[in-house]
Amino acid sequence: MTDLTLNNGLKLPALGIAIAEGPREDYGIPAALRAGFRHLDLSAKNLNYENVGDVLQWCFEENLAQRKNLFITANFNHSDYERTVLDWRIQKMLIDLNLDYLDMILIEKPIDFKKQEEVFQYPKDLAFELLLDSIRSDLHDKRVLSICYDNFTKNQLAHVIKLTSSLQMSRPQANRLDVTPYFQEKEIREFCRHENIQVMSHHIEIGQLRPIIDGADGRMAPVLEIEEIMRIATELNIKPSQAIIKWIIDSGISLVVRNGSRKRLHLLQDCLKIPLTSEDVQVIRDLDIQKYSKQFCISG
Repeated sequence: MTDLTLNNGLKLPALGIAIAEGPREDYGIPAALRAGFRHLDLSAKNLNYENVGDVLQWCFEENLAQRKNLFITANFNHSDYERTVLDWRIQKMLIDLNLDYLDMILIEKPIDFKKQEEVFQYPKDLAFELLLDSIRSDLHDKRVLSICYDNFTKNQLAHVIKLTSSLQMSRPQANRLDVTPYFQEKEIREFCRHENIQVMSHHIEIGQLRPIIDGADGRMAPVLEIEEIMRIATELNIKPSQAIIKWIIDSGISLVVRNGSRKRLHLLQDCLKIPLTSEDVQVIRDLDIQKYSKQFCISG
């Protein structure tokens, strides 16, 4: 599995699996580990951490993986952004998961989107400085090793960098974006590259990504039906979704995708071996139109 190096030296697998509630009591975790996945993303809403912790311990006991070789991500969601909750949230996650530390926590931005505004909309009882300050001791004591921010803009990341400097904390390790062939987030990705912040993306199901209706030209093709991507897939004898996944990874982005059957897991692993040419990569880059509707983008 290809690794990416975060600005604190931590190794982040280029391809990870999103663990979510489902019909399988083991959440598909043993199958994912057997298939070679090492990044387990536990940021899904309403995930029962105690049950997941039991499955993880069973996997360790059965030697399916060692904790030191896994990269485990959990998250703060908006309901956690109260000072009384923040003080014990990480400790509770660790207790429930029966883990000593988390490799990464995902911080969703406490914001309401308003047209032409680039400001944080804080909950009444919390400034963002307090959120970061509450996590500082967990970073210092190695209960949390890194932080990923979720869909922060360039201005918001710059604000976080300034805050972390004043709090004598490490700068952001990652920023999670919704990167697709139609919406490639080039400006914020370039800012992250300049600031040595790793870009991550989180697409539960590539096949459900859809573009917006493009004026008089009618509805544009869903990403799996884009002519250029279908041509690349045909030439390489792969699925269009595999071409997109490999393009994202070749762009230096760490991607998390939905768990699934053994066949699906191996198809995902095979993505890492796909030999996209520089011409293939450029063809997909040229699809960027910076327009899409988030209601059709399946993410975190």
